[in-house]
Order: sequence, then structure tokens, then C-alpha cells
Amino acid sequence: MPNGPTIPIGGIYAGLFSRRDGTFHWTVMVPLNDTVCEKFHATEDSNGWRYEHTPHTVVTSRTACVVVKIAQLNNLTIEYLDRLLSTIPMETLPADQGQQFTCRIWFREAIRRLHKAGVLQCPSVNNLEFELKDQASSHYMNLERGATYKVLTSEYSK
Repeated sequence: MPNGPTIPIGGIYAGLFSRRDGTFHWTVMVPLNDTVCEKFHATEDSNGWRYEHTPHTVVTSRTACVVVKIAQLNNLTIEYLDRLLSTIPMETLPADQGQQFTCRIWFREAIRRLHKAGVLQCPSVNNLEFELKDQASSHYMNLERGATYKVLTSEYSK
């Protein structure tokens, strides 16, 4: 499988990874260099849900579907983003009442907190989610046929 495209340094990205069943794993990512991104996300294992941030070699990922720029990094650090995102509870909060907790619900709260902190401008988490889901769903079959992920820019988050 060929390497995916370079993700430009200096941005904050939403990364949707295929679960190979038409659904996606939702993450926030920051490129560290030409091949590696710091990935912030909620992940589930035998002990339940937990927050994780870790370097991830996206360019060789077989499951990365879309990587969508949602903000400029400006002078922010990985440590600052970690402090902001690590405090998100591993449960559905009132803004998403009635929905089971998943990485998508964690991602939605991450966007709200990044917006509130002035890291990005995203007045409608619903619009951003729809845009990302639409982009990933549109590219999913290409990914299944061996294509690499696409790098895009959001219209709903700056």
C-alpha cells in the first residue's frame, strides 16, 4: 500500500479512521512532522473507555480515511492541548444527552472545549460532524479498494 499524503504542519485536524464496517473512529490530530501526528482520542479496551494521546504514523495507516483541517495550531503546544482534552469525562455529557458514549461523543465534546478555549471557531458541532461523516463516508469505498486517506479543510471549523 502506498503512503498517504503529507499532512501540513501547523494545523489541528480531525482524523476519521475506518472500522471496516462503514463506521469511523474519531480523533483530534496534530502533525509533528511529515509522517507522524499526535493523536488525541477516546479509546476502548477491556477496562472500558480511556483518554489517550500518542504519536501515530498516519502516512502508513491502512484505516485513516479522512484528515480534515479544523484549526490553525498557532503557538499552541501538544501539552496545552493535552491538558485541555484530557479532562473530558469518559461519559455522555448533557450536550449529547440520550446518546451512548463513544469516541464520536468524546470528539464532539473536544470540539466544544477547543471552541470555548478559542483554539478554533466552530459554532455548530452538528454541522462539523455531518461534514466529517459525509466526507469519510464518501471516501470509504475508495479506501476499501486500496486508496489512501484524503487531506481536506473543513468549511465549518476554522
